[in-house]
Amino acid sequence: MKKRIDVKSFNYDYALKQLDTNIVWDVKQMQMLENRLLDGIAKIELRQESRFYNKFAYGLVLLTSIFVFLISFIYVLPTLKNLSFVSNYFGDTLDTEYKNSTKKIISKPEEKPIVVSNQIVYSKETNNKIVSTDALFEVLYDDIHGIYINSDLVAEVKVVDQEVRQTEAFDAETRSKVKIVQLFKGDTSLKEALVVELGGPLDTTKTKEMYKDKPGVVSGESPTIVETTLEGVPVMKKGNSYVLFLRKSPPVVGVEGVTGLENGFYLIVGSVQGKIKIDKEKNIAVATVEPTKINDKINFLQKAFAGKDIRILKEELNKLK
Repeated sequence: MKKRIDVKSFNYDYALKQLDTNIVWDVKQMQMLENRLLDGIAKIELRQESRFYNKFAYGLVLLTSIFVFLISFIYVLPTLKNLSFVSNYFGDTLDTEYKNSTKKIISKPEEKPIVVSNQIVYSKETNNKIVSTDALFEVLYDDIHGIYINSDLVAEVKVVDQEVRQTEAFDAETRSKVKIVQLFKGDTSLKEALVVELGGPLDTTKTKEMYKDKPGVVSGESPTIVETTLEGVPVMKKGNSYVLFLRKSPPVVGVEGVTGLENGFYLIVGSVQGKIKIDKEKNIAVATVEPTKINDKINFLQKAFAGKDIRILKEELNKLK
């Protein structure tokens, strides 16, 4: 049964106040809820933004680490490999050495720079008195190209054996067995060659002519052994190294008094013109004629290359191949 309300006794002002109060309260509640929702949304957005920046930072750190690693690998690692305390980690191939008290690290031998000098360097071939004989040359060479194209064999050689034969006249013949060290022209299968030169050490007591009448010997002196030469250029000596321009000579068979040339041999192109000595310690070409006695027309090789790095001559020869 519904309760009746006495309209006359109902307090409208009180009811309206209660209604306004409830409405205000509900609005405040809604505003509080709205603020909470906005605050939550802001926190969620802030977290998402923070995660984005964290990922960006992590990516940046990763890229920086990779860049530093690559720079270290390219520039720092080769330096570390030369240090003795690191060498154990890179194997025995580093072969690090220490030199003198300065502890200078040597990883591998450095190639010496090419020496270019205008000063002719002289290397004495013999201590014997030089006896010089004039020669008549069919051709006088004044450049590498000319002598190269007229050669059958061009090579760096080392004299491994030698024999000097003395004739009845005031003369000597030197036969040198040479080992091919570096070939610039000729038979690539050739490992050794026999080179014959006129001249060499001569025992004057065994000759029929008087040595004192020969050019280069001072009258009144009586040396037993003299060095006979063509144009003052001594023959090659055993143990020494040379660059030679050679022409092949056919075998000599059936000639009286001539033996040992049955298999053929080589002659120096232009006689004394086609050879130059190498100083292996200094790696330079050297003259075997005193600089003041060098003939520009005959000793063009010595004039052009003596005193210079031997690689200069070799480079010229390689260009002609």
